[in-house]
Amino acid sequence: MYIQFREEKWSARGIIFLTKDLLEGRIKITNWRLLEVVYACSLCNNCYIRCPAKIDTPKIVLELRKMANSQLLN
Repeated sequence: MYIQFREEKWSARGIIFLTKDLLEGRIKITNWRLLEVVYACSLCNNCYIRCPAKIDTPKIVLELRKMANSQLLN
C-alpha cells in the first residue's frame, strides 16, 4: 500500500504505530485513520516478507479487524 500512496500510515510501520496508539489509549478503534488502514490492507504478506524483524503485520491487521468488528457491533 505504501508504494501506491507514499504515506507512512500505509506502511507496515504505520500500522504498528496506529496499533500502539490504540493500545495506549491515544486513539479509539472507531478512529477513521485506523479503520481506513486496517480495511484497506490486502493481507498480501509483502510487509512480513520484507521485515527484517519478522513482525507479522498481517496477523496484527487481522486482530485489529476482529477488535473493530466486535466494538462496532456493540
